[in-house]
Amino acid sequence: MVRVRYALVLVFLLLFIGVMPFSAYSSRVVQIGAYNTLSVALMDNGSVWTWGDSPMGSSVPVMLDVSNVTAVAPGMNFILFLKNDGTVWACGDNRCGELGDGGNTSSYDHAVRVGDLSDVKMIAASGSTGMALKGDGTVWAWGSNNYGELGTGGTPGLLSGGSYSFYPVQVPISDVTSITAGDGNFFALKSDGTLWGWGSDDEGSLGVDVSDSGITVWTDISNNTRAVAAKPIQIPLSGVTAISSNGENTLVIINGSLWAWGDNTYGQLGTGNTISAGQPVKVKGLTDVTSVIAQTTYSVALKSDGTVWAWGQSMAGGGYLGVAGSGGVTTNTPAMVSGINDVTQLAGGYAHILALKSDGTVWAWGSNKYNELGNGRAGTGSLTPVQVMIDSQTASGAVVSVTATAPRITNGQSNDLNTFSIGVVILFILAGGFVYAFLLRKK
Repeated sequence: MVRVRYALVLVFLLLFIGVMPFSAYSSRVVQIGAYNTLSVALMDNGSVWTWGDSPMGSSVPVMLDVSNVTAVAPGMNFILFLKNDGTVWACGDNRCGELGDGGNTSSYDHAVRVGDLSDVKMIAASGSTGMALKGDGTVWAWGSNNYGELGTGGTPGLLSGGSYSFYPVQVPISDVTSITAGDGNFFALKSDGTLWGWGSDDEGSLGVDVSDSGITVWTDISNNTRAVAAKPIQIPLSGVTAISSNGENTLVIINGSLWAWGDNTYGQLGTGNTISAGQPVKVKGLTDVTSVIAQTTYSVALKSDGTVWAWGQSMAGGGYLGVAGSGGVTTNTPAMVSGINDVTQLAGGYAHILALKSDGTVWAWGSNKYNELGNGRAGTGSLTPVQVMIDSQTASGAVVSVTATAPRITNGQSNDLNTFSIGVVILFILAGGFVYAFLLRKK
């Protein structure tokens, strides 16, 4: 009789495990990314989730049909994936060679491999250009070269209406340890601590004067002028540990302090005024900064204590930076974002901000005109951070193919149902076997 009771207890425990929500085994978000109105999240199990306005996005987070991913980099309507074997893959638009597969056919329903790149350690995306850093310190680029983003020299495509590379080409720079994408430009840190940049120098975003020998001012087919560095040039700064640029203004971290230059129309440089700067100026009132995001009209920084600070003005309107009391007035100096702490990572889109917390949850605030917040309620923005429900954190996420228009689960529910059903059947069989074995031994 005792053995029978033990058997029943065991059955109960197994069934309890079987009916537990799949969230009990949920994965954690380890990286977030945003570009314009698209948002991306990478889980520690190698799956990728996306939401927002793009061919791969959705009104709520959906899982892309790609696996074994260790890093993501969203661009303009395309996403790069770095896999655990060191190869790079991509999905989305390919009209400018964004996918780097040698052609110009877009691929929304599956990811394609970018060239024959291997041993890649880092990826970055800017507009319609992709970039990869290999383990040997070399940098490779593909896609649009309208503003010299490929860094290979020559005449940028802005003069002819378009210039592209449909396959990765090597950028003439070596001994690189990290790369960062701006908007129309790229930056690289070398092993000797020097900082290099190439591409658009609009508003002095590269941090060098237009008189620099590496800068050429071109006039495009629309008779607009644009300063461009067609090859990597050294930026006269040392001690830089992180950099962010949007093509019109740039922010760098040096010894925990922030320095900024470029356009300051909306106070996005954080200097207490709206005067643009051609040379680096110190951002007021911030120390112990670990990461920073520079957007066209606003900036946001993360401090070592997990607090988030923002300044400038959101394109969504007053208050959407998450800074209490900002209203519709430009915030010229950094102010702490209320309602969120323990943040480990930031990402910023055109008019929304993402934050990854230490517990693996993702939070968003700002515009939701194009489902940037991932809550299925387009048009209703948020002045304060709200949680984005991803993967098994919610029952509303669906597993879909790379294009959000072809879901595997068409009822809008998560794949927890399938996992639940199969798990329960298996556990019933196992439990029945245990009961039978115990009763047989009792005899």
